[in-house]
Amino acid sequence: MERNNNVVKSKSVFCKGQLRNNEIFVWCFTAVVASLCYLNSISGDFVHDDIFAITSNSDVTGKNPLFDVFKHDFWGRPMSAEASHKSYRPLCILTFRLNYAISTDPLGFHVVNIILHALVTFLVAYVCRSILFLSVDVSLMAGLLFAVHPVHTEAVSGIVGRADLLAAVLFLLSFICYTRSLDVRWLWYEEFPKIYQPELFFCSLLLAGAAMLCKEHGLTVFGLCILYDAFVCCRRGLSRMLRERSFNEGCLPLVRRLIVVTIVVTALMSFRIWIMDGTTPSFIEQDNPASFSPYLLTRCLTYSYLWVFNAWLLLAPITLCYDWQIGSIPLVESISDCRNLATIAFFFVAVCFFIRCYRCFQANVQTPLNTIISCLLLVIMPFLPASNLFFRVGFVVAERILYIPSIGFCIGVAYGIHMLLAKYRHYRPIIIALFVCLFSCLVLKTWQQNKTWLSRESLFRSGVSTLPHNAKAHYNYANYLKDSGQNDQAAIHYHKALDLYPNHPSAHNNLGTLLSLTNPRGAEFHFREAIRLLPNHRSALRNLGSQLFNNNHKEEGIQIMTEALNADPYNLDVLMSLADMMVDVENWSEAERYYQAVMQEKPDFANAYNNFGAFLFKRGNIHESLDYYHWALELDSTHTIAMVNAAKSLRQLGRNGEAENMYKQALSVRFDVGTADQMALFYYKSGRISDALSVFEQLQISAPNDTNSKLHHAQVLANANDFDKAESLLLEILQYEPDHLEALRQVANVLGVKGRHKQAVPYQLAAIETARSIESADVISKLYFDLGNHYKDAKMYLEALKSYNESLQFDEDQPRAYLNIGAVYHLQGDLISAAWNYEKVLSKEPDNTMAKDNLKKAKRLLQKKSGH
Repeated sequence: MERNNNVVKSKSVFCKGQLRNNEIFVWCFTAVVASLCYLNSISGDFVHDDIFAITSNSDVTGKNPLFDVFKHDFWGRPMSAEASHKSYRPLCILTFRLNYAISTDPLGFHVVNIILHALVTFLVAYVCRSILFLSVDVSLMAGLLFAVHPVHTEAVSGIVGRADLLAAVLFLLSFICYTRSLDVRWLWYEEFPKIYQPELFFCSLLLAGAAMLCKEHGLTVFGLCILYDAFVCCRRGLSRMLRERSFNEGCLPLVRRLIVVTIVVTALMSFRIWIMDGTTPSFIEQDNPASFSPYLLTRCLTYSYLWVFNAWLLLAPITLCYDWQIGSIPLVESISDCRNLATIAFFFVAVCFFIRCYRCFQANVQTPLNTIISCLLLVIMPFLPASNLFFRVGFVVAERILYIPSIGFCIGVAYGIHMLLAKYRHYRPIIIALFVCLFSCLVLKTWQQNKTWLSRESLFRSGVSTLPHNAKAHYNYANYLKDSGQNDQAAIHYHKALDLYPNHPSAHNNLGTLLSLTNPRGAEFHFREAIRLLPNHRSALRNLGSQLFNNNHKEEGIQIMTEALNADPYNLDVLMSLADMMVDVENWSEAERYYQAVMQEKPDFANAYNNFGAFLFKRGNIHESLDYYHWALELDSTHTIAMVNAAKSLRQLGRNGEAENMYKQALSVRFDVGTADQMALFYYKSGRISDALSVFEQLQISAPNDTNSKLHHAQVLANANDFDKAESLLLEILQYEPDHLEALRQVANVLGVKGRHKQAVPYQLAAIETARSIESADVISKLYFDLGNHYKDAKMYLEALKSYNESLQFDEDQPRAYLNIGAVYHLQGDLISAAWNYEKVLSKEPDNTMAKDNLKKAKRLLQKKSGH
């Protein structure tokens, strides 16, 4: 049917129950275009939020029971948990779970997203023609514009955007069912149409509830339906009542529908509050800076500008980004800000628009008011939850939020072009050409934007290049670089993120993890900064606890880790870390308690069984540790660490053949330099020197820069008396790691064995200098002792005595140091000092044969001197 003022021409899209072929073609054609436009996104990987919502979500991967989907949030956390995001979307998660059960390949996920987008596009064209009674050309243009609008790329190409796609499908179906449930005779004479298909009305309510279970703003379809009912379907009656300022029973059908919808909305909202455990999501300033501003003016000006900005993204989607947080859109803090001009212009146009609508409403003009009202409702209603008007949201701008509002925008643009074609018939070819040009530009932009969603690298790199002042973009790109091993570049972007936004706790935390090995003090500083900014930052607490513990501040490290556990009692990483710490301090009962807690919390956690096996191995329960390693491998047949640990247990039990097979199995699953290195050492300890050297030589080819394997190779060569080759390998290590403590110590030892003690001294001194900042007193004492030996063997006795005394400064209980000091005094002829030191040795080790012999010799010489 087409409306023409108050006259309704009987040109219904339904013709004796049969749809016209051209209309079916339009709906299907727009759906096909929507599919084709996103074909280049089909090869995309899991990126950004996909990783947390899908691949790391036990509700999706099937590790959690199916019913848990209805108790957890979008990210797999319990809705009642403090850390929960409170995003309750179980129907969307169920589709992810089905996808994952069929195939873990992201291809299937992308295919479903494209199909859903095509379905939404089909429904948009259908709504234009069958619900809003617009012409076929308007339906075609609206469908095409919606199909290719670039602002949709986040929702379609980003897999987690499925929540918006599903919500849009159910949103439109609910709207269609609602309008179809009304008595169509209102078009002729009913001011307040009645429900003539109750089943469609209740189906609309169910679909609306389902839309909310896909994404929260799906609930706004109730507002769309009831306002469309009042201002379009019942507009004649409502207009008359407003003019006459009277109320009559004729409007009761509308009132009854309003009451039913209100009851359903109240019930759904009550359920939503109940499932959220009566709490709201906890956001931080970086999520939505304007909402944290203490100034009302700043909040009002910024919110208003953000509405304008969202409208601009629909109108001119030139600059698009996956994330608009932290610096992308600075706060509007002053009336003199030039961006306020855009806001004023936007509201001026909006006011003129509403005045025009009001006048048409008073004049009871049917066309184009019905279309305009419908477009406005489709734009405004689904956007309201993101407007910050009713509650704080966790983002500044999110392109995916515009997916449903863009329906009204695209219909409005298509209708405007239709009006231009009707008014300026002579310019019809030019207008059509301009539309084709617009359509082509949108297609190209969408096609290009799809490419940014193909991988983490392309997505995060695009964020940095598109919004270089976005601290979140630099932070995310740094995370990618860190994960891919490009630590130096990652550090640069973490620093850039902190330069742009110094109060970014996660950037401090992640930068700290990069610095933890090379700059422990810097790492500790950044961990503490993260905790200062966000006291319950779980990762920072865990990392700081580990850092302090590893730096020999064990008590404080355990205390901080305990705080991390209090902040998140179910955090398996924290429980595991605490268990490992308790093993280190030999608090066996606490260690076992934490390991058992992990295994009880997550019975299928292979790492927990492996670590508990290592705990039992340290306690000497070799057989039992082997059982836990095997259980770990039953849960994860590719757990190479458990294989290597099992090999160590088998070696202890004398089952060398099984141990060797376990090493080989680990290497067949995944070649790892560390595993091959362990296998070579296994061969060496088993007396198979040639096999050990063979593995080490292969490692020199496959991993020429691996320090540990090269160091162990040198040690084996030295023990095999091949000192020249051992020296060569150690010097290679020192070329690219000049401060490598063990390499410095080993090369000094090798040079000493070769009799080149003076050449060994500089390496030993360098080892001491390195050890001072990272090692314990007993290690430094041992290094000074070795230095004294080099000086002694080089006959540099004064330097030797000084070194031995330095060794005693760090560890007084060293009989060997006193013995060597005595020997040096003995060589120098200071027999009294020599005898005193030999007696010191015997006071600590009464059975020391060498000290006894040397003391006898010293006393005899003293007697000869005194007798002479």
